[in-house]
Amino acid sequence: MKNVKKITYDMYEENLFFIPTMGSLHRGHFSLIEEAKKSGLKTIVSIFVNPKQFNDTNDYQKYPRDIQKDSINLEKLNVDYLFTPDENYIYGDSFLDLLSSGDIGEQYEGKSRPGHFDGVLTVVNRLFELIKPKKV
Repeated sequence: MKNVKKITYDMYEENLFFIPTMGSLHRGHFSLIEEAKKSGLKTIVSIFVNPKQFNDTNDYQKYPRDIQKDSINLEKLNVDYLFTPDENYIYGDSFLDLLSSGDIGEQYEGKSRPGHFDGVLTVVNRLFELIKPKKV
């Protein structure tokens, strides 16, 4: 498995199956990866804890992170790429605005965590822009 901090031009030439995560991987993630591997496409898993979907900095700071354990599990699943960008790479100078989830973003978890879904939409959109996957 290749651990990459930035997406390179040659990766765009590959047909990538993308699984976005915030790490702290579990059986649900593993199941998605196993399905992706069946596609025959190269697999790329991202681990990025997105600060823009936390309205409480304490929640963000407490979010579980164990990149070593996650890497070991991804190796066992024969993932081709592990993408671990930093916040500056995701939201650097070219970053404009948060995407809005509209009224639906104020329902469900959005009731107790204002801005959560805006942050999720924004980071997933940004990851899609960077990776340009064939499948997700």
